[in-house]
Amino acid sequence: MLKIQKKLNDIQNNIVSISYEYGINPKNIKILVVSKSRSIEEIKKVILCKQYNFGESYVQESLLKINTFKHIQWHFIGNIQSNKIRFISTNFSWCHTVKNENTAKMLNKYRFNMTPKLNILIQIDIRNNFITSKLNINNFKTLVKKITFLENLNLRGIMGMPYKCINYNDQLKSYKHIKLYSSIIKDIHPEADTISLGTSHDMKAAIISGSTLIRIGSLIFN
Repeated sequence: MLKIQKKLNDIQNNIVSISYEYGINPKNIKILVVSKSRSIEEIKKVILCKQYNFGESYVQESLLKINTFKHIQWHFIGNIQSNKIRFISTNFSWCHTVKNENTAKMLNKYRFNMTPKLNILIQIDIRNNFITSKLNINNFKTLVKKITFLENLNLRGIMGMPYKCINYNDQLKSYKHIKLYSSIIKDIHPEADTISLGTSHDMKAAIISGSTLIRIGSLIFN
């Protein structure tokens, strides 16, 4: 556990250092521990280091973990399969990967009569300075408005899913649309407060681009 705590301390110190360098409040940035393919014992060690936000990509694999550790926040960060939507909606606290109205409606349907509401993020795919999904600005606005009327969902912001860029400057360029899309959500839904962006490999570019939730796996477990 001491080894994991040191790694977490190093990550947090890096976040603080980058934040101060660019005039950002580090208190607004959280770590999301990516725990896919990790064992119950590994996850327990990280929880003992006072980490309470965990991200999973595979529904079937995650259910035992969720039932074992019910006091933490579980985030679904994988691709949504239609036959797994019920399980995502009823077992997770967050879903990061909503891309369309139909998925949002299904998540809303299965969250019926449950508290709290399911926190959701609209996924934005990025590649070489362009938004690669069908979410151009106009239909993005339409999607945001429709989601805000779904009574069992709580729209929290966006999730940026970048293509891999090795070069730091390329990372920054590819993220330049993130703040724009985040501001569009806030104009429509001021309660939105989350940008899930960045991993072990692009933390600096993500923080500069406004990330409030950084998805970290390998730097913690390896």
